[in-house]
Amino acid sequence: MSACKYSNILVYALDRALGDTILSTSAIEILKRKFPKAKITLMVRKPYSDLFKTSPILDEVLALDYDHFRSSLSYIIKTARFLRNRQFDLSLSLDHRDRAAILMFLAGIPTRVGAKQMYNGKGILSSFLFTRSITVPYSHDTHVTEFYQGLARNAFNMQADALPFIGKSLPDQLEKALRLFEGIPPNQFLVGLCLCGRSSLKSWPNSFTAELLTKLYKRYHLFFYVVGRQEDLLFADELINQVDFPIINLCGKTDLSELLAIIRISDLLITVDTATMHIAASADVPIVALFGPYSPLKWHPVSDKAAVLWASLPCSPCDASGADCKGEGWCMKALTVTDVFNKTAQQLATIKKLDPRRNSYSEYFSSQPITG
Repeated sequence: MSACKYSNILVYALDRALGDTILSTSAIEILKRKFPKAKITLMVRKPYSDLFKTSPILDEVLALDYDHFRSSLSYIIKTARFLRNRQFDLSLSLDHRDRAAILMFLAGIPTRVGAKQMYNGKGILSSFLFTRSITVPYSHDTHVTEFYQGLARNAFNMQADALPFIGKSLPDQLEKALRLFEGIPPNQFLVGLCLCGRSSLKSWPNSFTAELLTKLYKRYHLFFYVVGRQEDLLFADELINQVDFPIINLCGKTDLSELLAIIRISDLLITVDTATMHIAASADVPIVALFGPYSPLKWHPVSDKAAVLWASLPCSPCDASGADCKGEGWCMKALTVTDVFNKTAQQLATIKKLDPRRNSYSEYFSSQPITG
């Protein structure tokens, strides 16, 4: 494919969960290197769009109502007509569902690229609708980003490596994040917590977390906050009720752009296998990541500042089926408080040599002239 042949490219990532969408962006960076002058548009679910709109790699982000899209034939046809009018000349599908190939075909995009099968080995029935259907060699012990990058490399004859990306945080978002923690002493380190997974099998027990935080607070006098979905509010409240020091509960109180800004000013994130983990990795924030029913070989945060714990029981990974443990979550309970404390202490040994991250942002904003 000639680097000057395509000028208007659509990347389809509508059917992916947020963490997977973030990891798939490594393929987009390879695409950008191949076609540096092309306009690249990313199609994602509406709640995810703010996380990518400010990326310098993307020229536009299309936000679709995913629930409506997957349940309404008329909405799919309407979307196809909209895309046809945009006159894309190349599409790259990063999805595993048949809708992607069908939509690109209905949109009349002349060159349509996608995989014959996804990283789980499952074939894509409608892949015959792609004009270029790519076979990507892949192992279950290989990280998911290697699949996406392999798709881009094989499709566009590139020998390149790339990292996942997200957008930048805007100044007003960072200022708002700083105001949440403005009462914290400037020498106190800020640690985020995201220990409730979308599946209960991915969550770490609250009693373990309370014991860990108590030990960390006594040793390092850290300031903690909890992030998560609206559904995680009760989980976080139960945790907070088990300790006798302040923790801010932000579950369900931030959109993704606000969450990103909060993570950017944080010194460390202690997390289970969640999309928040991948946001922190792309924001270059140190991480302690706890894995259980899913393999970190496949899903670990792509960052040299991430420390991963995994018990690797005989029944793990089970991809959150809980078949052997009957939903008891043996693999997460096998991660002891001592294990997580020691791994966190290792991360803090490096972090505490530095000034708390939020101070550099505070100094920047305080140095800006007052206008208006």
